[in-house]
Amino acid sequence: MALLLTPFAQLNEDNPLCGAKMMKQHYIDYKYYSKILEGLVTIPPVEPGDTVFWHCDLIHAVEEEHRGEGDSSVFYIGTVPLCEKNLKYARENIHNFEKGLSPTDFPAEDFEKNMNEERAKRDNLKTDSALQFMGFRGYPLSDDKKENEFLSKMNSIVNSV
Repeated sequence: MALLLTPFAQLNEDNPLCGAKMMKQHYIDYKYYSKILEGLVTIPPVEPGDTVFWHCDLIHAVEEEHRGEGDSSVFYIGTVPLCEKNLKYARENIHNFEKGLSPTDFPAEDFEKNMNEERAKRDNLKTDSALQFMGFRGYPLSDDKKENEFLSKMNSIVNSV
């Protein structure tokens, strides 16, 4: 992640993580991230329905102030390895997903709380993979003993929360 490139020499007791605070957006400013910001490249204008992809190790940004007339959203859809920590995170956030609340490690802005028809819900997850990725469904076992031990552990997490 680009933020990890900040030299530790810039950190101190008064500001141990360059202004980062739990459950708050972290703004990238020139005080700590001048080299990263020099590499920031803007994308051309986008229209409704357009999709922009970027590499997770590169900085991305949106305007600090939305000047458009309609709603504007940026989604982060991370793909992560299947492991105990990531699956527990998904399971812990199922309630938030179903209620349209922000994930537990994001600011509690809850933008989708009152968007009953417009937001994604469990019924929109049409494939086994989608249900598994979100922590709603366990994983089928395989012929490999070691893999089955791992998948059994993951399935116990799905079934325990």
